[in-house]
Amino acid sequence: MKTTHKLLLNHLLCHFALIPGFIYGDLWMFIAGFIWYYVITICSSSAGYHRYYAHQSFEVGKWFEWYTNFLSLFVGSGPYLTRAAIHRQHHAYTDTPKDPSCPVHHGFWKIYFNVWGLDGKIERKFFKGLINNKVLKFFHNHYWKLVFTIVTVLFLIDPLLLVFGYCVPCVLSSHLFGLFNAYLHKDGKASNSHWLNLFTAGEGYHKTHHDNSKKIRLGLIDPTYFFIRFIKLERSIN
Repeated sequence: MKTTHKLLLNHLLCHFALIPGFIYGDLWMFIAGFIWYYVITICSSSAGYHRYYAHQSFEVGKWFEWYTNFLSLFVGSGPYLTRAAIHRQHHAYTDTPKDPSCPVHHGFWKIYFNVWGLDGKIERKFFKGLINNKVLKFFHNHYWKLVFTIVTVLFLIDPLLLVFGYCVPCVLSSHLFGLFNAYLHKDGKASNSHWLNLFTAGEGYHKTHHDNSKKIRLGLIDPTYFFIRFIKLERSIN
């Protein structure tokens, strides 16, 4: 089974798992689930996969690699080794047929549901600097084992902890970043979205990012930037 199929199946199961969440959960649990999603987005999806691995926008200690890859397991978006390479190809061939995230060439819903990988390929050159990273290789090789372990532990502690600690972040991430990829290139060029930015921890300044992919602070409301500043300060103090 392809990784894309596994990710889709995982997200589908997470959607079904929300049913008992609505039946037995409370409002504060959904709020906590959203906050947890937002923490993961800042510390992992944005700071880790995107700005650290894909663009190498900053340097920080090795601890961060273990930390950000571990957090990534809670949103079910796939191993960062391939995700970072995919994003590099997106920047290299922006809004062309070779761009894996282009809704104009691949279709809005294909990008939204992240199914372009069923027939798309990533060029080997975009794995440069990633393929020999031991942390990335570990999480890539053991991704589904680690996810299964997390799911099992959360379920054994409390089934609702699985729903709100794993399934809710997965569902939010799949829809918000699916919309992010499809909507912000819907006209065949990168654009900014202030409202989408609020839900993606600073990533909504997408045109700004394409104009300068190494830029750490993308706009006024960019919580990921402040997190990066914090961990870089912590490193300098130590």
